[in-house]
Amino acid sequence: PLNYNQYYEAKDGAIWLWGAWNGCVRLNKLPDGNITTDFYAPASSQLLSSSIVRFVFDDSSGDIWLGCQSGLNRISPEFSVQQYYEENNSHTFLKAFEIGKHIYFVTTQHRIFIYNTTTKTFLPDTIHFNTPATFSDVAQFGPSHLLLVCREEGLITYNIVTGEFEKEPFAGDGEIHGNIQFI
Repeated sequence: PLNYNQYYEAKDGAIWLWGAWNGCVRLNKLPDGNITTDFYAPASSQLLSSSIVRFVFDDSSGDIWLGCQSGLNRISPEFSVQQYYEENNSHTFLKAFEIGKHIYFVTTQHRIFIYNTTTKTFLPDTIHFNTPATFSDVAQFGPSHLLLVCREEGLITYNIVTGEFEKEPFAGDGEIHGNIQFI
């Protein structure tokens, strides 16, 4: 048996399972009660950029995104797979957030790639934090900010309106007031 220890239920009801080194499996319950399975991995017919899947995300247009240890994969509603940023194994994708007409893909290597859902293209400029840093987690923080957990710098915010990073965003007494939900 394959070791799948993470799952995601997509908006269409499909269940996506993944774990270390196993790629990803999509379980789809049919109207007659039967379940179909589709296997996504580098060595399968549904080719992925990496067998290490870090997250599964479905956007408002019905596309499924698999963020991997090396690269990003978009699976259309027709189940065709498109790979992005898999060159040189240089991008480990951490999480994705859809805000307005853009999807923000955050990597552990201090980069944010922005995808325009209207034009279905990536913006030409990659956003990156100027200091070499490793992002270990990220959450959407209000309607216009991403809160990034950085191993070297602590908490950092990214303002999607101004395009600026802010170090030490919680000046004052050093306490974070309110709740932050990591997804």
